[in-house]
Amino acid sequence: MKTSKFTGSHLRHLILVVALAPILAFTECGAEELTIANQSFENPVLSDGAVVFAVPGWTGQGTVAVQNPDTSFFFNVGDGSPNNPLHGANACAVNSGGKLSYQTTNAVLPDVIYSITFLAGRRLGANPFGTSSLSLWAGTTLLAERFPAPVEGTFSAFSLSYTSPPAGAVLGLPLRIELKATGANSQPWFDNLHLFANSFVCTPHKAAAIAQLVNGIFVGATITDPGCGYTNPPSIVIQGGGGSGAVATAIMSNGRVTGIQVNSGGCCFTNLPTMVFSSPPFIPTVGIKINTVLVTQNVEIGHRYVLESSFDLVTWMATGPSFTAATETVEGVFDVSSSGRYFRLREVP
Repeated sequence: MKTSKFTGSHLRHLILVVALAPILAFTECGAEELTIANQSFENPVLSDGAVVFAVPGWTGQGTVAVQNPDTSFFFNVGDGSPNNPLHGANACAVNSGGKLSYQTTNAVLPDVIYSITFLAGRRLGANPFGTSSLSLWAGTTLLAERFPAPVEGTFSAFSLSYTSPPAGAVLGLPLRIELKATGANSQPWFDNLHLFANSFVCTPHKAAAIAQLVNGIFVGATITDPGCGYTNPPSIVIQGGGGSGAVATAIMSNGRVTGIQVNSGGCCFTNLPTMVFSSPPFIPTVGIKINTVLVTQNVEIGHRYVLESSFDLVTWMATGPSFTAATETVEGVFDVSSSGRYFRLREVP
């Protein structure tokens, strides 16, 4: 292994903490970028080849290093190179065993596409990239992870994304980014991280909530699904539970149910009643289902026939015994759920 200003022996693991800016209001057709402190590692300003073992604006455990790498590390990274693959002059690296332990205070919101773009680099010769990764977390839940594989001596662009659910355990948990180096003597490099909260994602569906009772009286509800696509507050029907008279009104914001207002607590509930919300606006449709059909058979008098039916045009079965036609028109009514909806008339000896 060659020696250099920044060797594999210097870096054992890197824990990087990303401070995320508060999420702003979303538009239907755009995205907001969330601030990552020192996202391109240009602080501090370093001369070509210089290195510092700290990442200003980030918090980590273990050895953290930022370097202005020279061409002994990567192709075309020297200061002033017209084809420098880095964003700016610096990049950050980590050796095997790093893991993130810090969480931001920014919570995961429902129905949002979170995406990260970044550069990943593999150093020339000295250290492999390994199976290192960049991942997005909420609390102890892994949301998304990317295992980039840059070519030796180069940096390449990568991305990962995660679409948050309309409801669930990850909502309200803080986001964090984890840079991880895995594999013997691995030393991944990272640069130019950007975190985006993409435009509001909505699949219209009705809200859901669980009623709360105190001494048999309806006092409120826990919203388990805020729904999506409402243009007006949905109607709520409270039913069952052994009581009656409970009335509630939905409070709506940005097409979702955000609260429940109790208009009447009702009386005498012995079990939790069911709360039924009306659906968001949808285009009315008509469904038609045929239960029975009238089958008319045009036949020759004196000839013998059998009428057969099928569900799939492959397997055929007789609808009844064969018959000798006494008239030129024979009619019959059939239930398509038992006979199938395809019919054929076959003449038999």
